[in-house]
Amino acid sequence: MPLRIMVVDDEPAALRAIKATVEPLGIEVLLVQDGRHALERLKTERFDGFLLEGGMLGVDGFELTEAIRNSTSSATAPIVMIADANDVGTMRRAFRAGISIFLTKPVSPDRLAGLIRILRGPMLMERRRRSRLPLRTPVKVKAGGHYYPGVTVNIGEGGLLAEVSGEIRLGEPVEVEFNIPGVGTTLKPAGAVLRHDASGRIAVHFGRLSDSDLAAIRQYIIGNLKD
Repeated sequence: MPLRIMVVDDEPAALRAIKATVEPLGIEVLLVQDGRHALERLKTERFDGFLLEGGMLGVDGFELTEAIRNSTSSATAPIVMIADANDVGTMRRAFRAGISIFLTKPVSPDRLAGLIRILRGPMLMERRRRSRLPLRTPVKVKAGGHYYPGVTVNIGEGGLLAEVSGEIRLGEPVEVEFNIPGVGTTLKPAGAVLRHDASGRIAVHFGRLSDSDLAAIRQYIIGNLKD
């Protein structure tokens, strides 16, 4: 699956120009002409990066940046803001809102293409951070002094989804023990039950991972995640 970015600008010509430059780089581009529409898409979709016009009417790039940073899906994704003004006050406001890079118009196609190439690494890192990949392996979940056997469903850097026998309360601190194929050591991260899904499976959010556990999970994700 290609990297995916949202581009928001109230000028149709600017949107077409950005799409013509970015899509040939293998990036999927969603064009949005209204900040309010962008907010709605943000509630239900995930993006690897954002390219925003600062001075839009209605919901502008500054408000949209704050909304992205407060979202549950794309809070750490790179955000590029393009604006007419290059004064210090505008730039400070943009960085306070949470942008990653500030660009002053006009932005040439070559400059934009070079920037997207630079951001490919951070965008891939963002995708890896939030990715959940299938993993079926036996797991033991320890909660309240009891062990609950089960099997994992998927895994990411932030946690895992598992089917276990028995009920574990929401918010309950847990320790999980499992192996990843191809990794010789047993992983034993600690965390807490973040949610239950409709099938009765539990989502475990990891606390701080040991270096070896994090390296093992990253190795599995990188080996199976396609750009």
